[in-house]
Amino acid sequence: MIHNYIESSVVVGEVYSNYAIKSSGWESNAPMWIFHALGQLGINRFTLDRDPALIEFLDNRFMLPEDCTLVTRLHIFENGNEPDREDFERPIIPGEVKTPYIQKGSWIHVPYVDEGFALIKYKSFPAEYNEKLDQIYPLIPNDENLKKYLREYLLMQILMNGYSHPIYNLTVNNPWVNPQFMIEKSSKKAKISVGRMDALDRHKVSKMIQTFISPELSTTFYINDINR
Repeated sequence: MIHNYIESSVVVGEVYSNYAIKSSGWESNAPMWIFHALGQLGINRFTLDRDPALIEFLDNRFMLPEDCTLVTRLHIFENGNEPDREDFERPIIPGEVKTPYIQKGSWIHVPYVDEGFALIKYKSFPAEYNEKLDQIYPLIPNDENLKKYLREYLLMQILMNGYSHPIYNLTVNNPWVNPQFMIEKSSKKAKISVGRMDALDRHKVSKMIQTFISPELSTTFYINDINR
């Protein structure tokens, strides 16, 4: 049973010790990768509503907030028509969204709108500022299967960004050395393991995360792997 949340920065140290990574250049991306890994896993039971994000975009695309794991509402305003306060509260009627968009990882592409504003309501995991690493990391259930999945996900992203490892790589069809195959198995175990929380555990964790301060349609979708 899971009785507490921990700061996910512990996984960063485990990546170094488990895989003997010799470079630290990837650390700045680690929080974003962890948020995206959690979003792809789909364990949104204890995510929190964030303040709506208003993003001005050019060139037919914009990036979702990096801590986003689940988008709950998306409005596109064309050609500089900036939304007002009423737009932040107005629900989307099914079928109302007429502006086509394409999601590619953390990017939203709007083929028929060159520039405008995107109003996004979304959820993400509670987070804490890590003073030593000078970054905000999501809090995660203290579950070994989940941590294993996150370690393998980070390893995959490190390799995708050009790091050369003497053992692990993304080109061989071997589940023991290719993290793309590893996470297929570990993601299922993590989801089942975290899902085993009983009513008392859920109440304890839910009560605890409400004490953390979050940094401050209807179309809903999950964040996919940022490199897909």
